[in-house]
Amino acid sequence: MSKKRNLIKEIDEAKFEIIMQYKASIESGKIKSQDDFEKSIYLLASGGLVISLLALDKILDKIEIIEFKFFFIFGLFCFVITLLSNLISHNKSIKESEKLINKINENPECIFEDEFTKTLNNGNAKIEFLNKTSIAATVLGASSVLIFLTINFINMSDKNPHPKPTQTKKESPTIIEKGRTIVSPPKVVKPKND
Repeated sequence: MSKKRNLIKEIDEAKFEIIMQYKASIESGKIKSQDDFEKSIYLLASGGLVISLLALDKILDKIEIIEFKFFFIFGLFCFVITLLSNLISHNKSIKESEKLINKINENPECIFEDEFTKTLNNGNAKIEFLNKTSIAATVLGASSVLIFLTINFINMSDKNPHPKPTQTKKESPTIIEKGRTIVSPPKVVKPKND
């Protein structure tokens, strides 16, 4: 009978250790999500939106008529969607992690129950949807802005054709030093003596 109790105790201790390791991995994921949250906001916000606006500023200086504005506006809209879905994704990850940690704190053996797995899968599905939305919006936004810039640069080059350089023969200086040329002195005509 005592062997059986010891075996049950060892199994319970091993099970408890597994539960605590699992809880620690959730907490680690939560901390990483919180760190990534701030980094992603700065990176994405300073990325697509700023580059797009700088490119637009450069185009406005060069051409009178901007064509296909829809692509640019749609691209900016997609970059904003990227920022928002990424922000919501990180926030959702943090909340889902807290929910799971609270359940484990209340009942450590809950990780073996179907309800826990259902909660975990439901939270992960929402986070995955937000992540896919973020990726799709980034690709669409970058593509849209690239199409806009390409069309306008092509139109700009068609309206302002570059003149072909004319070939003129240059006189070579008489004295050449390494890397620098020295101009020949002016020729002075001596006056005739009467």
